[in-house]
Order: sequence, then C-alpha cells, then structure tokens
Amino acid sequence: MRNDSATNTTSKERERSSRGNWNVWLNVNEVAGLRGVKVKTVYGWVSSNAITYVKPSPTVLRFRPSDIAEWLSDKTTRRASTGG
Repeated sequence: MRNDSATNTTSKERERSSRGNWNVWLNVNEVAGLRGVKVKTVYGWVSSNAITYVKPSPTVLRFRPSDIAEWLSDKTTRRASTGG
C-alpha cells in the first residue's frame, strides 16, 4: 500500500484526479492569491456577502472555482476603445 505522505501530491490534486474537477474547492488563501489581495480582504467580501462561499464547518470557508471565475468576470470592467 502506498503512503500518500511519501508523495508530492496534495489532497486537492488527489481529489481532482480521482473525481474529476467537479469537487475541487479553493480556500481563502487561494482566492486571495487569484485576486492579488490580502486574506483579510477575502474575509471582508465574505462578511459583506459580496462573494459566494460554502462554510462546511464553523472555522472553514471554501469557494467553488466556477463561482470565483463568474464573480471575477462580473467585477472586471472593460474600457471602451476610443478611436484615434
């Protein structure tokens, strides 16, 4: 039997490979990294319900990548091109 602690795969990678990408969840640190903000900012978004999240236990927050991608696209503004 192979011991997972001896490998370099993370639990997220194991979950992704065993079930496909459907059950991959991001944590607060990963969301902060994707957005380029501090973790405290992500907690602020959660507190104000500005971002969709799941709270599987009292101290754990998880985010679905598809929800984050949608949220980011809603927050992205595009400049109208000006002729020149």
